[in-house]
Amino acid sequence: MKQLPYIAAFGTLSGLLWALVPGTLTESWRSLEVTATILIAGLAAGLATSFLLAKPLKKVSWKWVPLLGLGSLPLGAFLYGLFIGSLRFLMNSVTGTPFGREPEWHYPLEMGGFYAFGVFTYYFPYVLIPLAILTTWSLRWVLLKFGKDDATPAAHA
Repeated sequence: MKQLPYIAAFGTLSGLLWALVPGTLTESWRSLEVTATILIAGLAAGLATSFLLAKPLKKVSWKWVPLLGLGSLPLGAFLYGLFIGSLRFLMNSVTGTPFGREPEWHYPLEMGGFYAFGVFTYYFPYVLIPLAILTTWSLRWVLLKFGKDDATPAAHA
C-alpha cells in the first residue's frame, strides 16, 4: 500500500490544477465562497479520478494510456460537476439563498452530466484532451516510479 500517499498527493495536486479550468472558463473567481467550492470540488474530483485510474493504469501497457487519458476527461469532469453541484446544493440548503451562478446549477447529477458533455463540446476540447492525456501519463509515471504495492508484511522485513 505504499503507493496510496503518492496517488493521493498526485490527485490533490492535479485536482487543484484542473479546478483552474472551469473556474477560469466560467469566470467564477468572484467571491471567496465560490472560489472555495471550486477548489474543494476540484480536489475531490482529482483524488477520486486518480484512485479510479490507478488500478487500470498499473495493468495496461503504455499503448492504452492515451485511451485511458481520453476517458479520464469526462470521468473527471463528471465527478467535478457532481461534487460542485453537491457543494452548491448544500450551501443553498444551509443558507437558504441561491449559491453560485444560477439556482438550477445545484443539482449534482445534472452538473456532472453538463461538465462531462461540455468538455467535448463547449470547453475547448482541442486543449483539454491533450491535457487529460498528459495528466494520465503523469499518473502512470508516478505509479511506475514509486513501485508496486507491497501486500504482505514479510515484504517489509
